[in-house]
Amino acid sequence: MPWLDVADVGVLAFPVSGLQIRALIEVAEQAPYGKGTQTLVDRSVRDCWQIDASRFHIDGGGWPETFEGILEAVTAGLGCPSGSLIAEPYKLLIYETGGFFAAHRDTEKADGMVGTLSISLPTEGAGGELVVRHRDREVSLDMNASDPSELAYAAFYADCAHETRPVREGCRLSLVFNLRLRPGDRKTPRHAPDHSDQIQNLTEQLIRWRDDESGPDKLVWLLEHDYSEAGLSWDLLKNADSALAGVLKKAADQADCEIHAAILHIEEEGSPDYDSISHYGDWHDDDFEGAEIDEIFDAHHWLDTWNGPDSTQPDLGKIPLRPEETLPVGALADAEPDEQWINEATGNAGATVERAYRHAALVLWPRCRALQVMAGASIDTAVAWVAQQLGRKGADAGELVNQLIDLWNSVSQDRREPEQAPMLDLLAAHGDDAPALRFLSEVVLSRYDGTENKSLLPVLRLIGAEAGGEFLAELVEAQMPRRANAILALLLKAGRLRHFKWRTTLRKGIAAALAALPEALRPRPNDRMFVWQPAPPETIDQDGLANLFALAWRCGLLAEAEAATAAVAAHPKVATPQRHLPAALDALSSEKGISGSAAYLALWRRAAESLLARSAMPPEAPADWVVAAGISCDCELCDQLKAFCADPVAEVRRFPVRQDLRSHLRHQITDNRLDMDYITERRGRPYSLVCTKNRASHERRRKEYAEDVSWMQALIRLAPEGESAEAVATELRQLEASSR
Repeated sequence: MPWLDVADVGVLAFPVSGLQIRALIEVAEQAPYGKGTQTLVDRSVRDCWQIDASRFHIDGGGWPETFEGILEAVTAGLGCPSGSLIAEPYKLLIYETGGFFAAHRDTEKADGMVGTLSISLPTEGAGGELVVRHRDREVSLDMNASDPSELAYAAFYADCAHETRPVREGCRLSLVFNLRLRPGDRKTPRHAPDHSDQIQNLTEQLIRWRDDESGPDKLVWLLEHDYSEAGLSWDLLKNADSALAGVLKKAADQADCEIHAAILHIEEEGSPDYDSISHYGDWHDDDFEGAEIDEIFDAHHWLDTWNGPDSTQPDLGKIPLRPEETLPVGALADAEPDEQWINEATGNAGATVERAYRHAALVLWPRCRALQVMAGASIDTAVAWVAQQLGRKGADAGELVNQLIDLWNSVSQDRREPEQAPMLDLLAAHGDDAPALRFLSEVVLSRYDGTENKSLLPVLRLIGAEAGGEFLAELVEAQMPRRANAILALLLKAGRLRHFKWRTTLRKGIAAALAALPEALRPRPNDRMFVWQPAPPETIDQDGLANLFALAWRCGLLAEAEAATAAVAAHPKVATPQRHLPAALDALSSEKGISGSAAYLALWRRAAESLLARSAMPPEAPADWVVAAGISCDCELCDQLKAFCADPVAEVRRFPVRQDLRSHLRHQITDNRLDMDYITERRGRPYSLVCTKNRASHERRRKEYAEDVSWMQALIRLAPEGESAEAVATELRQLEASSR
């Protein structure tokens, strides 16, 4: 803090007390203002007191260093070269409650004066904001400094209009300094920069770029200063970067372009230039710290960490970047990487060097190409962006939605699919049935995976019952074998929509689903060979079966449903009569009157007869420790394992063998599902695999038996009416009773 000694008052204590403020006013004069060549005193224009710099002295042990820091920050903030400004004390101003100074510009009070520095001293009070204007820009600065260790300061060019608003409470003390250039400096600007010509020229260039469809979709201008991903903010851009951003923002607005700040990322991989490595032969990681890349064979460029001029942080994801979109040309030619590391040679692959760069940038794109830029990140990002545009003034939502569908169709189906649900939500919110029908027919029919069901319902409501029914029938035909369970769940939910007439709109789709049931019941091996492929066809489960027969019942497709039960009976390993069918029947029981249908009776009899054929008695506990083993390997170690399994008394066996043989034993136990646990005993050499027999098979049989009894009880409760079912139900009751 400064040590401020005022003549006839003494050294000020902070915060300055009311007693000292009255003492200051007693030695001060009413502050005048300039009007042309005149100097006037008019409290309706300027109401404050002033003390000339000749009557006070500023000092203090740490003040020179503090003031030097303030002056450096001010110099940089005004865009002047470091060390180019001198600050000369001018006045100490005292604003009482109600004090103010109307808008004005400072006159040049000394040769080379370019601006004013105002430092507020700690006082109790409120109000007295400093408002600075230049052309169409205005900022309001709170200059109150109430903490004893706090200073508030601001600087501005002399040609900037500024005012001090009325002090609402207490008072305000301001030290005012004239800022002037060092003698002989003729390069540093003496006025606030005026970029009108640059803005106009840049606007014209942006318009030409915008209208040239062969040009890049975006332009990326690298900033001079470093910014962290957490610290990048439009409001915190430094010095020349802030000035550049202001110019580009105005030009972008006039050229109908958007502008954001972002972080540019570059990752490169290539072979090392061995001539740049300090050693050759027995390398260490340190040897590669300065290694150059001889040939780049893989590179990735992208932008993320988005910040808008309005301080928003839009989630635009990672937008890829082409090197030719970066300006100025060659700006990164000599840049040092932020990270660099070596991948050592392995097998037939030689050593590689990887390096990463991060740099802050300003990114522009024409508003007419915004969708293409968003789609560069992902279709999901593009959908989210279009959703934000709905309802905005000037946005052609219909055109954007149709462009989205075009982009979706351009996505190769060998890539990971974008999510369709957000697009369906967008179509429902848009409220136009034409693009909705187009998206359903061009995208959903061929790419449906079931995750869209919830979002499909509002779209079905939008396009109406007739078109919705036709779409559902086509969807069943296209996807029923692959997505049986999801489609049947969708049909069930669609039937609950208002104005959907079951027999006229869904009957066709449900009939197609019944016809496709044999294919949907076929077992589906998981034969995917690659890291990612579209999910394989799914097998219908008990929920799918229940939904299908419930839909058939509601639509009056009784004969078709009865015929479909034959397909169920033909695939007992998929539609298991002991588990899947009882569960499906339990779900169907909520359908009023369905228990009297032929299809329900056929399914119930199939489940009941299967359970009757199983044992009526719980499984007996094993009499000894013999473990059933179907081990096909005939090696010596496996022969020992077989002997252990056949031993009726032995419960534990140790196999002291090396690691690869222990691994072989573990695989045999796991692959053959032996009733055995194992651990590695890490004592002695070699370590031992300790195998302990258990009762896992018996416990599984006991669990299955308990489930059998539970489903018998359920089938008794679910028994249909009629003589043909009564006899079976009676047998079930007897069997269930004997199991108690």
